[in-house]
Amino acid sequence: MLSALKKEKGIALVIAMMLLLVMSVMVAGFMLTITTEQKLGGNQNTYTSALNAAEAGISELSARLSLTGSSPYYIGEGDVVHPDWQARIVNNTSIPTAPANSNIDYYSSLQASLNDTLQLPYTVSTVNTADSVYVLTARYKTEINGTDTTIYYYNHATGERIAVASPYGAPNDKSTPIWVIRSTGIRGNVRRSLEVEVSKILFDCNVKASLQTNADIFFRGRGGVCGHNHPVSLWHSTGQPDAGASLTGGGGLPYCHSPRGLYELCNPPSVTDDDAGCLPGIATSPGATLKGPQGGAVSNGEPPTAGNVTYQPIWNMLGFADSISMKTAYGFLPAITDPTTVSPTDFQGKALEFDCDVDISALNLTANPSGIWWLKKGFKAAGGNNVYFKGIFVVEGGMHISGQFWVLGAMVCNGDIVLGNPSGGPNPVNLTGQIDVLYSSEAIQDVLSQTSSSAGLKQLSWREVNIH
Repeated sequence: MLSALKKEKGIALVIAMMLLLVMSVMVAGFMLTITTEQKLGGNQNTYTSALNAAEAGISELSARLSLTGSSPYYIGEGDVVHPDWQARIVNNTSIPTAPANSNIDYYSSLQASLNDTLQLPYTVSTVNTADSVYVLTARYKTEINGTDTTIYYYNHATGERIAVASPYGAPNDKSTPIWVIRSTGIRGNVRRSLEVEVSKILFDCNVKASLQTNADIFFRGRGGVCGHNHPVSLWHSTGQPDAGASLTGGGGLPYCHSPRGLYELCNPPSVTDDDAGCLPGIATSPGATLKGPQGGAVSNGEPPTAGNVTYQPIWNMLGFADSISMKTAYGFLPAITDPTTVSPTDFQGKALEFDCDVDISALNLTANPSGIWWLKKGFKAAGGNNVYFKGIFVVEGGMHISGQFWVLGAMVCNGDIVLGNPSGGPNPVNLTGQIDVLYSSEAIQDVLSQTSSSAGLKQLSWREVNIH
């Protein structure tokens, strides 16, 4: 009997020890699981944090690409377009020197002046190490068939990506260039890189022609009017984009060699004013006529003139019901009653309302003007004053030009246009010099983007890439 009890006590001890062992193994397993989950959670947090940092880099570059050229934080190439252009953002107040003969621009990150502990790690501080591949970068979408000779544009009407060759510009009035932004979030040993394609928001602008008037047009000087779509890079030269030379020669469109010349973006032989975003050279309201010297014949622009086009005030042209909503949306400066007090910077990419007569010789111009100009009264550019303007130029009163007057974008006049000494007519616009008005949808979109309170970028694609 005692022997049986001793055996049972031995079995109980073995069972207790086995249970203790099992419980120990289970506790150890639980501890290992908790530790592993903590490590996985930490890795996941690092992995997510790196992605969030990359997104922050995309946000900085997107915001700066949509700014105006007058902003100290603006990033962009400007009028001259190179398919190999790059903007590189470093997290340092010291800007690196770009390689010789390159189209690389370096900028300091907006957060470069912050304390190191407050910086988001979405770019590097130097380009002299192996980590330079992770610098925050913007470039044009290019690389057609492995080359860098064309640039992609995004057609907002169709969603199509269109390859454009030199001289680079919007292939139609619904297209804007595509940028590729690459950003890398850096957390410890984790690197997560994003490539995002973006393009500028397209703004409504119901321009009827390169030059639209609500009354007769009298040609008594030399003039050229072209409604084919021209690149924004075309400047006042003898036909070379941004050559910087002064205007030379007479009328006959020396800049684009119409019809369908080298520097027009719609140059297939069969092009009409309905193709590739082109417009009539001149559009007139019902009853208006084109008159040459002493009532003779006159060239009617390229493409041919469109008659019976209803005149619209500037706010309707920009898609608004009244002037108040237009001025709010496009950030018009307060109405100008004394143009001599305007700052030189306000003539660059701003929306201006002149509620007074304007004499160009009295303006404090330090560079060629651009933007939206709404002239509610008269405009004068006499003597040796040459005017080279990019954007939308709207004149409600009379105008007298005795120099050279050049517009890239569109011009709208509510009165007569007279080249030379007028023989009469209501509200005469007297142009004794040379006028050239060249339509450019891109120039118009640029100034609308610069002045709009809702300017921004449209995201076209998002993908994570491995650039290790």
